[in-house]
Amino acid sequence: MQISKYIVVIFSLLFYCVNAQNNDAAKICFYKADKILCNSFNYDIEINKQNVYTIKPTISKKVALEYQVLSEGIIHITIKNWGNDWSASTNINVKNGKTYYVKIDCSISGVYLTTNDSSSSAEWALASRDFVVKMAEDPNNPLIKKEEIENSSNAKSKIVEVYKFDTIKQIVYVKEDKTFKFEAFTDIDKNIPLSNKVNEQTYALIIGNEDYKNYQPDLNTEVNVMFAKRDAFLFKEYVIKSLGVPEKNVNFLLDATYGQISQAISKLNLIAKTTGGNAKILFYYAGHGMPDEQTKEPYIIPVDISGAFVSNGIKLKDVYFKLTEFPVQNVLVFLDACFTGGARNESLIAGRSISIKPKEQLLKGNIVVFSASSGNQSSLSYTEKKHGMFTYFLLKKINESGTSITLKELNEYIKEKVALESLLINSKEQNPQTNTSTSIIDKWGKWKLND
Repeated sequence: MQISKYIVVIFSLLFYCVNAQNNDAAKICFYKADKILCNSFNYDIEINKQNVYTIKPTISKKVALEYQVLSEGIIHITIKNWGNDWSASTNINVKNGKTYYVKIDCSISGVYLTTNDSSSSAEWALASRDFVVKMAEDPNNPLIKKEEIENSSNAKSKIVEVYKFDTIKQIVYVKEDKTFKFEAFTDIDKNIPLSNKVNEQTYALIIGNEDYKNYQPDLNTEVNVMFAKRDAFLFKEYVIKSLGVPEKNVNFLLDATYGQISQAISKLNLIAKTTGGNAKILFYYAGHGMPDEQTKEPYIIPVDISGAFVSNGIKLKDVYFKLTEFPVQNVLVFLDACFTGGARNESLIAGRSISIKPKEQLLKGNIVVFSASSGNQSSLSYTEKKHGMFTYFLLKKINESGTSITLKELNEYIKEKVALESLLINSKEQNPQTNTSTSIIDKWGKWKLND
């Protein structure tokens, strides 16, 4: 009987101690940024190399993690997205009774962390409103061991780091829109010149974003980018038939979302990485582009991104970086989009009447960018031909002269024709421009389209 009393007393004391610890426990609140790409992946949460939880993709509700930490001292947090082999890490010096916020954010470049910034508590309130997983450190297996606590005074906090390890087999391949049917209406749609050369080392990403309303029902149909699908489809046909690029080397996307474009750009980046400097890259985009009103940075706007939240789009600077991160023979970029906030038909933001001149991009590496317009101009349609004005004359030159033309010849033709025809047909200025890095400023004009 006496032994039983002692056992009850011991368990009561243990219960009291555990509860006291829990009342003084620190809280680490993990949540995802409210972005479509971030909501598409699994995130493994590791604390001091212990895997504590996996936040999985969600569609209808938000999921967050509140983790109680009983230990005090510096802990190392790592977030891993095994789908793309992305990881990011940071250190937190944990004190009892404190609350720490860890925001899991992402872009096409990788995953990264933000801890305890000024908006964290408000963002946590939103992120945790649907479902919060609550977990706690196991007192029998503390996150911080005794020897680590003793050495914690010598430890230094690390700035958030981003690591990205790519493997090509993990990229998701996006299928083309099977509902789209191309019909040949005009001269460049027919009699596409055929190449007797096969360019095995050329790889292309071709995007035609036309139907924004289908993904954002509150928009007017006028915001759709007229003929963007036709432009992208025909550009693909010329790439395969006239430039001799194998069809397996071409990634063709219609009405592409943020996640699809991001994955496709990552795929090109991996191809450049694995081909040892031998690859040639073609990137074509027809669709909406917009600048951030504050920074003036230009963004590609996927069909599922609202014009009211431009920074949720794909920063053009990031696209250029991904295409040139690894050595390649050359990168040719064709943009039948304006980045001023204007459009072929109507801006993504209702009531916008002032175009913003986007920030000019500094280019590095063997890259040449052909843009449909310059300054604060819009990139317009050639309605009679059922194409964008820029794409029409780009393909018309290839149709007439073949692919042995130099980039200088192509550039001069496009600039002359688009500038004049836009005034005659649309009564508006549209002056295409070509930008390159300083390292190839004396070389690029001599390159041939089909080298």
